[in-house]
Amino acid sequence: MAIIEAGGRRRLKAMDWGFPRQTREVRAHGDPPSRVGLVADLTNPMWSSLVVDTRYRCLIPLSHFANPDGHQGSKTRTWFSIQDCPSVAWACFCRNVPEYGPVYAGMTMTANAAVMPTNDRMPVVTRCEGAGMLAARADRRRSSLPISRTNGGRSDSGRAHG
Repeated sequence: MAIIEAGGRRRLKAMDWGFPRQTREVRAHGDPPSRVGLVADLTNPMWSSLVVDTRYRCLIPLSHFANPDGHQGSKTRTWFSIQDCPSVAWACFCRNVPEYGPVYAGMTMTANAAVMPTNDRMPVVTRCEGAGMLAARADRRRSSLPISRTNGGRSDSGRAHG
């Protein structure tokens, strides 16, 4: 689910994760396209037309995000959140792709010090009240939010309760 803006109003819309990516090899073998779910390089030709047009922006509401942590075979999740902010939004790109329907991919950036031990990339997040992000220029400097490790409502092992 993603928040999009249309006609000056925001609405929640169901979308599939990942833009389809067709390569010559995929076409030659008749295989389905792979999916690209993370946007790291805004200068990549795959994203260049989306970056400049605000109608291709969306937000994914979330309260926490997780990265795998630990040694192979015994990994758990390490959860992160914005201090003193119960909900945030992940800046994403979206588009209605012929033959696939509405899809989205999340923007990533260089990880901050809290996230770096688990991954060198992290989501581009904004506070929900700053969701004017849909109309604003996608700006990677939004990363100054105080992201830190949390238990994310999970047990100390990092595994989800359930």
